[in-house]
Amino acid sequence: MDVYWAILAKDLRTELRIRQTVVSTLIFSLLVLVVFQFSFDLRGADLITLAPGVLWSTFLFNGVLVLGRTFATEREQSTIEALAMSPIDRGLIFAAKWSLSLLLMLVTEAVVLVVFSAMFNTAVLSPLIFLDALLASAGFAAAGTSLAVITFNSRAREVMLPLLLLPLTVPVIIAAVQVTALALAGGGLRAAAPWLNLLGAFDILFGAVCYYSFGALLEE
Repeated sequence: MDVYWAILAKDLRTELRIRQTVVSTLIFSLLVLVVFQFSFDLRGADLITLAPGVLWSTFLFNGVLVLGRTFATEREQSTIEALAMSPIDRGLIFAAKWSLSLLLMLVTEAVVLVVFSAMFNTAVLSPLIFLDALLASAGFAAAGTSLAVITFNSRAREVMLPLLLLPLTVPVIIAAVQVTALALAGGGLRAAAPWLNLLGAFDILFGAVCYYSFGALLEE
């Protein structure tokens, strides 16, 4: 676990020093919300119908931007080969990168939820939506971290990553939107349980597969 904490601490220090990922994703996410605000008249019943799609469209854009920076330090310093040849558990590298991506996604999503609540005057600051965001972001980050390694050397990695990631995570996106819709409609944890179970199953499955296959992906 020392390797896990060392990699995570190094990446966190880098992010806190330059703040590039958080600042850029926050600005982009807020601009997306502003565009939606002026594009739709989100009031009354229309709000309940459209808000889940608006919110998760913003989260998806945010997540893709965060995951695009997963191996930014290694790319800029050309240290990916050293990381691949180091005598450490490759799964711990995945876990550290996944944790960093998830943390950055959750920070920006929390800000987006607060701004969304203020702009559209809707109760998105609920425990059910927080749980939904956590589970969906965990699965999205797990798949995205592995795909970021696959597209690392691609010249079109900014395009390839979302092209591969979004179809792969369709179950996560559908379940996340459904839980948010149920929460805004007044549904409770029991009503959302099947969708939350789907998110949890996706997190466990992809987390395990990505953890144990990350070494092979990193060496390619």
